Amino acid sequence: MRFKLFGKNETRHDIAEFIYKNYYKTAYYTAYKYCDDHAMAEEAAQEAIFQAIKNFDQLKDSGKLESWLKAIARNNVLKMLKSMAKRVTYNVIDFEDMQNEPLTIVENEEIIREVRQIIRSLDEPSYAIIVLYYYKRIKIKEISSILNISEGTIKSVLHRSRNKVKKELIKRGFIEGLEERGVDIDEPQKQNR
Repeated sequence: MRFKLFGKNETRHDIAEFIYKNYYKTAYYTAYKYCDDHAMAEEAAQEAIFQAIKNFDQLKDSGKLESWLKAIARNNVLKMLKSMAKRVTYNVIDFEDMQNEPLTIVENEEIIREVRQIIRSLDEPSYAIIVLYYYKRIKIKEISSILNISEGTIKSVLHRSRNKVKKELIKRGFIEGLEERGVDIDEPQKQNR
């Protein structure tokens, strides 16, 4: 279905040009609001524009083009953050205090893999908050502004998520070894927040 703003003679190129010229900045600023990183926001916005052009025929209401594009940009950023989190060490557990013996290094890598797996299993809002707080090192107040969630809710989500990670590590048999080595898993590293 063609929107009223497009005539019957407009080509896919005309539509693509219209979307890019009129909505790229919106997609970029939406993405930037979620990641606070220019390069990531540009990539997410470009991908959002591409997806909007590619799937343009699926949009039935022209009045929803902007909100649809914002949702695509936001989802792109969350996917990118999730992908990035797979490559970053989880900061809740401080491994630097442990000895760098070969056995300890192997055990640490195994624990890191387990923690990453547990984090990936969290629901989307919890996962996004964990990534923004621990991986991107964004302050709770800023996360509150980005996600439009109260600071208290963010603190609760962080607390529940840490508890879930701890319970899963206990269930999988990793906690005893950590506590024996003096690692405090109840308190995250202080990040000047």
